[in-house]
Amino acid sequence: MEYNLDSIKLLSSKMAEHKFLLTYKGNISHDIIMAVLALAEKKMEIDGTIRSVKKKVFNVLIECLQNISYHAEVQNNSRDGLIMIGKNDSEFIIYSSNLVSNDNVWMLKEKIETVNKATREELNQMYIDKITDVPWNARGTAGLGLIDIVKKSGNKLNYVFAPRDENNSYFVMSTTISTPV
Repeated sequence: MEYNLDSIKLLSSKMAEHKFLLTYKGNISHDIIMAVLALAEKKMEIDGTIRSVKKKVFNVLIECLQNISYHAEVQNNSRDGLIMIGKNDSEFIIYSSNLVSNDNVWMLKEKIETVNKATREELNQMYIDKITDVPWNARGTAGLGLIDIVKKSGNKLNYVFAPRDENNSYFVMSTTISTPV
């Protein structure tokens, strides 16, 4: 998805459509991840979210936060990101955003498109292949985050890259988790 006025309008309409339970912008450290998860869990309890949906939201949220903490470009000794959880009558929506190197945009688009096109069975096989065959990278990750988000949410990833400067772009990603009506 290209960054344009239509994508901004879509994001704005989604924000208006959903009641936001949680929004955080700033450094995504281990302590922040734990605090955001605790707050999200409390908000979903208060909201009366059923356990199976709460578990899916929680799992997707963990993956989004970890993706930011592991992969966001470091600026001023910080891996900053944005996380938002919205809810309407039929779904939760989780937005995440962080800075990425322009050198990595093409690769990230390819990964997302591959995951988005995969069937459930193909996602399961990708997951197994990553766990068993691929050596983990220097950050201690196996590249499972995007696969896990699509598996847990049951929905494709929506994304946009917004150029920041000649070196970096903002990466905005969202996914939805359906709730029983």
